[in-house]
Amino acid sequence: MEEEKKDGYNIFDLRLMRPIAVKDKKNQMVYTLQQSQSFEIENKKIYFYKPNNISLFVNIAHRELKEAKKLYNEFVKIKLKENSPVEFKEEENSKLYDYFERIQLAVISIYTAIEALANVAIPRDFELEKINNKKVKEIWTKDNIERWLTTSEKLGDIVPEILKIESPKKIKLWAFFKKLEEIRNDIIHQKSTDDPNKVDTLFLRKLLKSDVFKITESGFAIIQYFCEKDKTHSFFPFGFGDVQIKPVELENFESHFELIEDNKEEK
Repeated sequence: MEEEKKDGYNIFDLRLMRPIAVKDKKNQMVYTLQQSQSFEIENKKIYFYKPNNISLFVNIAHRELKEAKKLYNEFVKIKLKENSPVEFKEEENSKLYDYFERIQLAVISIYTAIEALANVAIPRDFELEKINNKKVKEIWTKDNIERWLTTSEKLGDIVPEILKIESPKKIKLWAFFKKLEEIRNDIIHQKSTDDPNKVDTLFLRKLLKSDVFKITESGFAIIQYFCEKDKTHSFFPFGFGDVQIKPVELENFESHFELIEDNKEEK
């Protein structure tokens, strides 16, 4: 991925986790810290910069959608223009299956990215008050919300309340996102039929309709909506508009961190 600069900070890969900025009030300095990860595997220490998992799935979705479009335009679309009925011959089915793989990966990946964004936007200490069917007030924790509420419920109601922004349910692409959620659920929660030897594959029909691309692309638009509404959220991905790194203020940087190397250019 191309290198970019955000607030003067060099971003070598948009899949990177956003850095943390710390303002040293004592010395009137601002330090930018890149989040890193370390593991011990087979008695070896492994270090790397933390990736943003939302960005990883966005990148997968972008790549697979591009390939799915190519296959659709070069092969599927042409076949669908033929006189009815359209038959995919034996040797053509492999290419059709390639298309199904690509578009399903795109749908699942972008929805996973959205689901991850919804979850990271909910603070650990957040609680939701709900009145159940028995008119009893319930207190839902973050874990309850993540487990039991749909992604569209989180994005449409919970996250906007937390971020104090307008719900995306009011934007035009929300209807397409709901279709994206429906297709994703059809893929992941495949249903059985009355015949014990068969499963329901009717969702494949949705994948052959040309609007599947606009439906999938709505996922990118939903992520962009939230990134543009909150440019400072440390868990949101790069690549969706301007990013602002909001410094955390400390009285004395050295009392919390050890400065190993100063990257300021010598003058």
